Amino acid sequence: MAYVGVRPVDVIDLSKSNALNVTTSATIGGDIAVGDDINMTSDNAQISFGADSDVTLTHDPDAGLLLKNTNTADGNPAKLILQTGETAVEADDVLGRIDFQAPDEATGTDAVAVGANIRAVAESDFTASANATTLEFRTGSSGTLSNRLVVKSDGKIGIGRDSPNGSVHVQTASGTDADLYLQTGATTDDSVIHFGDNGNASAGKILYDHDDNAMTFDRGGEALRINTSRTIFMGRT
Repeated sequence: MAYVGVRPVDVIDLSKSNALNVTTSATIGGDIAVGDDINMTSDNAQISFGADSDVTLTHDPDAGLLLKNTNTADGNPAKLILQTGETAVEADDVLGRIDFQAPDEATGTDAVAVGANIRAVAESDFTASANATTLEFRTGSSGTLSNRLVVKSDGKIGIGRDSPNGSVHVQTASGTDADLYLQTGATTDDSVIHFGDNGNASAGKILYDHDDNAMTFDRGGEALRINTSRTIFMGRT
């Protein structure tokens, strides 16, 4: 094996300015320790991982980075795993988070604070038989981030509420209405709320017919209709 510009040693220490000067391709048979920046100055530069280069990280010019699993067989998704090194996870510990920020915003102060993040938080102390975790989606409007949506370990979803009492719990701030909109893309479509169980996905439903501007209540067939003039029909349309 030919080594260009370096001798075959176990570790190359690049923290020294004269440690390595390579103008062509080089093969290094050990670890590399870098004391400063690494600049990949070509567009579409790529880092490959693994003996078979089965995972790659590629520069998308002027856009970002592409993480790819190059295996072509089924069941080989690209995975990005955020891991904590804590050996005793306790309640409220953050297992991992992704922050969104504009650190170079010229106005400073709140403008350069983290604007939003997603994080996974332990609900209680982890044990050999428990790892209950909440997934939080948080945004800020004046620097401080607040939970806007949470998904609990039991599947309950809170919108504006950290501890949902039911499957989906929506809570707004004082002085703000709690609104739920079902808006269709055309007047030929219907807005529908279904009620069901494991034997029947739609045992009952509330439907708004946009063609007729009518609200209907269905229980195995239409049971009640309120038409566009607000006339109520029971058992007939």
